[in-house]
Amino acid sequence: MINSIQTSNINGISPFSIFKLPKNGYYIPLPQTEEDKKLVKKIVISSLIVGFGLLILMRGLLNKGTNKILDKLKSKMQSKLAGKNEDKPPTKLHRFYKRSIKKIDGFLDKSESVNNFASVKDTWFKKLMHKNKYTGRAHEAVTRLFERIGAKTVRKAYDKSDKAFAKLNKYLERSNKDLLEEPHRLVTIGNETKTVKEWLEVAGKRYENANALREQGFGKAAREVRYNEMKTAVGKLDDYFMGNLKKIVKSKDIYQQFIADKFLTQDKIRIAKDVSKLKLQITNSLGDNYKSAIEVIKHIEKSIDISDSSTLKTMGKLRGNLERYRDLPSDGSELARIELNREIDKTLHELKNRFKQKAYPEDIIKQTETIEEIMKTRGKGEFQEILTIYKALFKDDASYRVLKGNVHSALSSFNKAVDKETVGFVDMMRDIKLGSGPTDVLSIVGSLGTAAWGLSFAKDNEERTSLTLKYGIPIVGAVTTSLFCTASLIAGSKSLIIGALSGLAMNRIGEVVDDIRKKHL
Repeated sequence: MINSIQTSNINGISPFSIFKLPKNGYYIPLPQTEEDKKLVKKIVISSLIVGFGLLILMRGLLNKGTNKILDKLKSKMQSKLAGKNEDKPPTKLHRFYKRSIKKIDGFLDKSESVNNFASVKDTWFKKLMHKNKYTGRAHEAVTRLFERIGAKTVRKAYDKSDKAFAKLNKYLERSNKDLLEEPHRLVTIGNETKTVKEWLEVAGKRYENANALREQGFGKAAREVRYNEMKTAVGKLDDYFMGNLKKIVKSKDIYQQFIADKFLTQDKIRIAKDVSKLKLQITNSLGDNYKSAIEVIKHIEKSIDISDSSTLKTMGKLRGNLERYRDLPSDGSELARIELNREIDKTLHELKNRFKQKAYPEDIIKQTETIEEIMKTRGKGEFQEILTIYKALFKDDASYRVLKGNVHSALSSFNKAVDKETVGFVDMMRDIKLGSGPTDVLSIVGSLGTAAWGLSFAKDNEERTSLTLKYGIPIVGAVTTSLFCTASLIAGSKSLIIGALSGLAMNRIGEVVDDIRKKHL
């Protein structure tokens, strides 16, 4: 009887045709019509635009990235102009470079003022939230959360640095044990001759001094002092904005400069100087001098007339000499360093005379003298001295290369931690004190609201659940991840990339979960 039952067809279509037979069993698939595809696009695109758009707007990430690109473009154009033959008339290309540099300079001078929009917006929202004690408490809670995340990031950076130094210490202990197999071997470094044992004692004292300086300037107690100093400074900034918001909005400065950053300039300079003095004793190298000199040169270049190709050429020569200086090995020939320093001094003297002849502002001449002062800081930091000692003590280059790698790894980790604390975290404290944290959270709320709006167009709960797993949660998760990265002092562009990648990963997980749900529920 069973075998006599025939499969029915209605209009030639099997009633079972809506069922699929995948490898792992039967399930009813979600129809993929053109309307469904349009709905998915609507949810994804709208939510991403609202979420990431708000985040970029709130944090000023677009402005910071644009400035870096334009600054590099300007430097390249200046290099092209510096290579122009003064005896020949300018070409159309050179005239284009001059006009472009002038436009870029104008934009860069004003672009930092774009950040005032974020400061005003944050302060206005903070005032609004504090009109009610409950919303005010919520606002403060979010602000404290952001501050804790930032402080934890700084602490982790220093912990990572400590681990790198611990690894270096273990390698030094092993190296010392091997070297002391010949304690009385004579080694000459510079003009001094000592035994291996005596040189290791010198290196040991330098290492102890470096660690003492690290603890003195960058241990928990020292960081706490700097933290409280900056907390006081940003507190005054907050009082200024809260009490003068209308005045700030109407002032000309709002279109000319980044008001909040200028307000803290003196506090930031004071902290930077104190930190720099200690860092120089620990890590001073040719690269440190190069970076400091280049920062001054960037300020000088802003004031150079773009038609003054001879001065631009001298600036290009100075940059080239500084790059050669930077690339000298820290443990290399002292004679090569002295000779290059002499060449840099000569170029600076030539540049100063040219500025005086061309009647440039006195401030430009003083900045040239600042570079001279930087280049006089020719002493090595403790770790550079240690490297010099061990290079002479080791009999093979391989051992020295491993030591040098460990030293550079430890110092790199240390420098990153210092930058996170004294640059990234300071800027973050400035922004969150004005109320950036709660307004940043609006990017999550925005993407969540847009996703919910898109899901309201779903045909039924089945489709709504599927879209939530595959698109809704990943989109909100991507924006949330980006925001967390920003709070963790990760650069704006990197935080957006990490957020996008996390969204793609969550999308893939959501698709797998949705498939499992359809098969088993």
